[in-house]
Amino acid sequence: MNKYRIINIRASSAGSPNLIQVSNDLALSLDLKNNLKLCFGSWSKRFKLAINPRVSNNTILVHRTVLIPKPCRYCIWQQADNEFCLGPLIAIFSADSVYKRGRPFAGRSKFFSQIINYGQKNGAFVYVITPSGINPHTKTCTGHYINNKKWYKITTPLPDVIYNRVPSRVYEQRKKVRWAKSYILTQNIPFFNRHFLNKGEINKIFRKTHLAGMIPETVKWSGSPEQLKNCLDKHHMIYLKPAHSFAGHGILRIMQSQRGVVIQSRDEKKNSPHFFKRYRDAWKALRRYRKRAMLLQQGIDLAKYNDSIFDVRVLVQRNGKGEWQLIGMGCRVAGTGRITTHVPNGGSIAPVNQVLLTTFQQKAAVISHNLKEMAMQVPAIIENYYGYDFGIISMDIGIDKQGRLWLFEANAKPMEFDEVETQQRSLQSLIEYSRYLTESDNRRPKNV
Repeated sequence: MNKYRIINIRASSAGSPNLIQVSNDLALSLDLKNNLKLCFGSWSKRFKLAINPRVSNNTILVHRTVLIPKPCRYCIWQQADNEFCLGPLIAIFSADSVYKRGRPFAGRSKFFSQIINYGQKNGAFVYVITPSGINPHTKTCTGHYINNKKWYKITTPLPDVIYNRVPSRVYEQRKKVRWAKSYILTQNIPFFNRHFLNKGEINKIFRKTHLAGMIPETVKWSGSPEQLKNCLDKHHMIYLKPAHSFAGHGILRIMQSQRGVVIQSRDEKKNSPHFFKRYRDAWKALRRYRKRAMLLQQGIDLAKYNDSIFDVRVLVQRNGKGEWQLIGMGCRVAGTGRITTHVPNGGSIAPVNQVLLTTFQQKAAVISHNLKEMAMQVPAIIENYYGYDFGIISMDIGIDKQGRLWLFEANAKPMEFDEVETQQRSLQSLIEYSRYLTESDNRRPKNV
């Protein structure tokens, strides 16, 4: 691992674009010499060196025309004799906004600003790019960077690393987004979390693995009453879920009881169950879903905490060594009478250890161990299926009344964690993994 040091880069209007001015302390500690080569993203250039005692400590002055955003804090590390890299330059890849007013990019701007601010504090330059900002002719990217709560447009060389945060499957299928992803890959830029994980493929991914027994049976919805009846007869409780939704939107729970069929929607404000004595009456209420892209998933009799169902949200990421590590876990407890645990739908967060100890008592330690073990096994199986690396994966894991684990969902575009410590560890791991990819990426030639 190369040794990093955080320095300040400032702009200068004086002198030549081929000249950089360096503080005394920096020139001495890094042993900087004339004809110094600086690299930033895909760009690099040799400079004449001037040691200027009037330049503040730990600072390099570069001409304002040089394609390095300034003023900023950057990590600097030595790549070869008298060759130094700045950054890393990390791009968050999103989609162009469809709105004429407001932000020029789609996605979670609050989350993006967290990454940008954390990166700046730790010497990494992070910004948001969209397909329209990628220029294959000049090999530059025009993106957006936040400073003092205001977004600014900025142009840089092609980045060292790209983290894909295109916000929806609909956006992912757009022609411009598909072109941009293809171009990125031709440039050999490390590009992680290339796409959403397909909910309907979870069964297929894990079917021939040792985790197969922990996946609820899930089938593609055909829209036929016969399929629904067969699933109900087999499992007595099933979930009808949109194939491409998020945060639980559009989920229905369908139960078979002695009184008939009970249907409950996640999206109804009252969230009240609807009872149907006859199956054909229940089907009439479900007919409007016939042509929608949905999945039928086996219902699990989940354990309860304070009389509400709960599941465990787990986050794993690659670290500064490129290795998977457990970042954090948190319980999501459903609101009273709710069928999902999502916080925006009335759910609440609770510490995992507290929930497990209250619910399972002596079994709590074993279940906690099993959760961590399962979480660390899932990424390798997913990567083996797709044939390339991911960097961040979250999971929703249910626990039934017997303490058995069930993997409900794996997500390559996780939302922020409400647990502050987990979110901070996530940001740290994201920057460290990007730095690892930058150092280990020797395939892309630098422009001299």
